[in-house]
Amino acid sequence: MNTKQIYSNPRVWLLVIISIIIFNIVNRSPVDCASSDSRWTLLVSQSIIENHTMRLDKYADLKGGYTIRKDGRTGYAIEEKNGHYYNFFPMGSSLSSLPFVWLETQLLTKHMKIHSYNRVVQKRIASTVAMGIFLLLYLIASLYIKSGWSIVVAFTFWLGTSLSSTLGQGLWSHTFGVFYALISFYLMLRIVREDRDIFWIPLGLTLFMAYLSRPTFSLLSITVIIYLFFNRKKVVALKTALVVFFFLGILVLYSLSEFDQILPSYYIPKRLGGGDFFTALYANTFSPSRGLFVFSPFLLLFFMLPKDLYKVFKSDKTLLIITGWFMVHLMTVSKFPHWSGGWCYGSRFMSDVLPAVYLLFVVFLWQIYSQGSNVKKRSVTIFLLLTFTFSAYTHVQKGLNNRFSAVEWNRFPAKDNNYYFDWRYPQFLHTQRRQEDRQIDYQIKHTKPIDVSKDILFSDDRLIFPHWLLEKTVRWSLGKESMMLFHIKDTSSISGKLKLRLGTLGMQKITLSINGNRVGTQTINSFLIPPANAWDADIVFSFDPKILKTDEVNTIKFELPNARKPDNGNQFVIAIALKTLRIE
Repeated sequence: MNTKQIYSNPRVWLLVIISIIIFNIVNRSPVDCASSDSRWTLLVSQSIIENHTMRLDKYADLKGGYTIRKDGRTGYAIEEKNGHYYNFFPMGSSLSSLPFVWLETQLLTKHMKIHSYNRVVQKRIASTVAMGIFLLLYLIASLYIKSGWSIVVAFTFWLGTSLSSTLGQGLWSHTFGVFYALISFYLMLRIVREDRDIFWIPLGLTLFMAYLSRPTFSLLSITVIIYLFFNRKKVVALKTALVVFFFLGILVLYSLSEFDQILPSYYIPKRLGGGDFFTALYANTFSPSRGLFVFSPFLLLFFMLPKDLYKVFKSDKTLLIITGWFMVHLMTVSKFPHWSGGWCYGSRFMSDVLPAVYLLFVVFLWQIYSQGSNVKKRSVTIFLLLTFTFSAYTHVQKGLNNRFSAVEWNRFPAKDNNYYFDWRYPQFLHTQRRQEDRQIDYQIKHTKPIDVSKDILFSDDRLIFPHWLLEKTVRWSLGKESMMLFHIKDTSSISGKLKLRLGTLGMQKITLSINGNRVGTQTINSFLIPPANAWDADIVFSFDPKILKTDEVNTIKFELPNARKPDNGNQFVIAIALKTLRIE
């Protein structure tokens, strides 16, 4: 195809348009991981450019640089070795980012120690890599699907998986790792299907770069070499292995000279074991907040048509090698003690094997649409339309554009693994209100009962205050309805009085209910209640003590129709300021 034919080819223009769309989807998304594992990745790139070393010694005392505490310990992701400071996380992303960082630091005079610049550059790199990943998906699909549908398959797979959400958030080590893995797969397939044996040198290099970006991709090198071997490419497999070992030898020599150890710390396999394997196995596949098949349900197609899947493997048994990579990787990450992936969105640890899933998915679709009945093809099309729509919404809208799903979901309670399995609060449905509800739910389960006939302060953590504003001396109600939740151990000594010491924003009408039972209404202006110089007032509501519960959560609800914004410019809608509460 000559240059004129390329420019006149509508498929080329469609690829360009979709690539631009992908770049903007990622680059404009408000969610990023710039403060996480990738925090110092680009500073390492800058150090290589300016200091010709991966050491970060020169940035320790710079404003915005990493911190060294009085006890000698360093900040997050900084490792001290032999009196020098390094980024703990893989170096592959730093090396791959060199062209981008050179442009930003040498031509645009930006410094990667400044977080605001660092974040922008991370997003630009992630956006560029996202375009490259899409184009590689297309190239792989086009080896099987000889039509424009290969573009559709590539774009929808990108939209509906962690290739968009996780990899689009910034420079996770997965980002460049998956990019190099897809290049490796494409070269591998060209070697096998088109006898392009000359590709063994770039194949070996990209396999090593995938490993250098993320050590779990060591399984990729093994997979590709075995796949070549059993596809009658034994010589190419041997040459590819030699290239990988050559670069691995360079890494070992560098590590010995720099760290006095055979490999950099992150690359030493020491993080296996200590977790609950079967719990993690379920979490990585079908849990509501980490499950691969939950966040990308179109992949359930593999389980729905077992006969067609059998035909795929029967026609090409070496695809079982690709499946083997998926299975071994799944078992490996499920042995991690931190199998949840930390502060992330969805099935981050399963992002690495998406190239394998994609190849199997493309071959599977080719099998169905080339040999399946019309009824089967129509049924599969309907299923894919529905599940792809959900998957794209889950990954693009919630994973890239909703901070409550992608970030805040991880915030509280951060150390409670039960929430990874709680279908009441799945990550892909998270909102601000659901975050507040989950926090209340957690607090209810972990609070102690309140004391009877004693004043309870507004700051007492035995009372749960949804939608209140805590200040130093009071707690303000927010909005026209506010609640308090609490446990009570014994109600036998309660006569039925609720005493409140509170202030008001001018005249306020207060209608109070306990556990859904209306108790009464009072209209109060605390400034008009003696003594005249007092800002707060004591009010009492009488109630039937039988409405309190000893075995459930009790709720006090305030209806405040006169709540409003104060005249001092405060934007909160407030009504009453609670100081103490007493139940008698």
